[in-house]
Amino acid sequence: MVIEHGEGKRCDEAAVRAIPEPEFTNTWHPFGHGKVLNCLDKAVQDHGLVIKDKSYTLTADGKNMFGTWGLDGGTDEIGWQLGFRNSVRKTFAIGITAGTNVFVCSNMAFSGEFLEFRRHTNQLDEEEIHQISNRAIDQLIEKIQYQVDWQMNLREHKLSNQDFKILTYDALDRGAFSSGKFRQFLNCHKEETDLAGDQTLYTWHGAGTRLMRGVGLFQLANQTTILQAVADDYLIAKAA
Repeated sequence: MVIEHGEGKRCDEAAVRAIPEPEFTNTWHPFGHGKVLNCLDKAVQDHGLVIKDKSYTLTADGKNMFGTWGLDGGTDEIGWQLGFRNSVRKTFAIGITAGTNVFVCSNMAFSGEFLEFRRHTNQLDEEEIHQISNRAIDQLIEKIQYQVDWQMNLREHKLSNQDFKILTYDALDRGAFSSGKFRQFLNCHKEETDLAGDQTLYTWHGAGTRLMRGVGLFQLANQTTILQAVADDYLIAKAA
């Protein structure tokens, strides 16, 4: 999920809701960030879920927003994460995606595939946003369960040092993280392997998501997508 126009900065919900909503035109119906949050919150409640934590990023002008909500699903180790975006300057459509949060090391990752999205056209209203949110939550459980199963599968694939180097080079080449963070990535991987007791595809992927802790949510969504693609390509190559 590539989101342009700057990484943005983390902020609280009050700052998100304070961004004014532009006036509607004949063809463009921009919905303020606060209205989108209200619809998502109602959809979460409709499904009997509880929001455990919230995190937001806004671009400098406040017009592009990306947020994540941790939900009370999942297991004791891997939790459910709902990601969403909105723009009030015609940058992109309203979008909702799914992800996971590994509690033991606070690593967050997104699937990179939108569950639902909708452009700000003149036929968009709050009821439709609510319906979109409900459909996204309906798909959320299946999508995140796939993500959890995928991460658990990574544990079954032990990595040789050579494969570790190939994967890391590929991740650098595709932009999962910068060369300036290479040494930090190695330190993150040591922390992951110390926790797991072995070097696997799971510890490699965990090192990448651990490295991203604290970055803006725009960047996080994009980089975790790249990281997953690198791991998927490795699994495909090994299965061939």
